[in-house]
Amino acid sequence: MNPDNDLLDELNDYLNDTLPPESRTQFEARLLTDEALRDELDLQRTIREGVLSLYYQNLVKNLHTELQTNGSFLPPVNGRSTPNKPENH
Repeated sequence: MNPDNDLLDELNDYLNDTLPPESRTQFEARLLTDEALRDELDLQRTIREGVLSLYYQNLVKNLHTELQTNGSFLPPVNGRSTPNKPENH
């Protein structure tokens, strides 16, 4: 199936749970009988999962780099990468 923009919008709305109830019911009825539509829905889900996976991998990588560089996820305090420790008096 080579989806057009309208179908991609509909698939997106379905996956985002933003289709109006009547449209959702009609779409789900089409899924029961249209194998190509089911395949395209599965493909769009897989694409979303892949994009999310890459996003989270990149987020973890950036956090790891920040932790290695700064020793903390917190912003620097008084020009230091870690919060001031209480002084012993």
